Amino acid sequence: MVGKISDTYTVVPQAKGKYPIKPIVFSYFDLKSNSYKTISSDEFVVEVIDGPGVATVASNDPEKQDITKSETFQFINRKTDFEPINKSNSFGSTLYYSLLLLPLCFIPILFIVKRKTDEYVSDEQGNRIRLNNKLAKKYLGQAKKQLGNKVPFYLAIEKALHNFLKAKLNIETSEMDKENIEQLLLQKKASQEAVTNFINLMKSAEFARYAPSSDDTMKLDFEKAVEHISELEKQLTQSKSV
Repeated sequence: MVGKISDTYTVVPQAKGKYPIKPIVFSYFDLKSNSYKTISSDEFVVEVIDGPGVATVASNDPEKQDITKSETFQFINRKTDFEPINKSNSFGSTLYYSLLLLPLCFIPILFIVKRKTDEYVSDEQGNRIRLNNKLAKKYLGQAKKQLGNKVPFYLAIEKALHNFLKAKLNIETSEMDKENIEQLLLQKKASQEAVTNFINLMKSAEFARYAPSSDDTMKLDFEKAVEHISELEKQLTQSKSV
């Protein structure tokens, strides 16, 4: 075997003194003598002539020496927090001005939303119309659930018809006179036939609560209510757009 081993060490003394370096021992098998042989390097001493502490003569056995702890030298840090020297600054860049001006773009949007919200809240008539439309649909749904129960069924039909008229004619319950209703519907360009059918349905619902009624009759009246309301809704919407 032929080879070479070389180690390099950085020695940082912590105090003055003499420090012996143990010899390196190597054992090998000699083919010529057919036996194991051991060779050793020479021991040498490192003498520190200057440094903190009192000068001492180190022991011949380095393993038994006291080691003075120091915060001067630390283990190599394997993680770094390096930053580029020529680090770019976002101040004055396109991104900087974009982020600066972005909130200003929302001001017109917020202004429009607030104005629309204020208009919606202040529109009492429009809110009342929308509410009555919802109530008309709600009571029609209740009437469908009450098929077979005469009194609650026809009561829900009446409320659905009344709220529909309130939404379309902008009238109150005290103005629910059938002649007045007929006149207002005709003024809004509803056909005479649709108005007559609607008025007859209102009369039928009022009397049916106190008269004998079968399930088939209630089902037929419910279909009429849906049909007549839809027809009037269609005609009044067309006349309004015209």
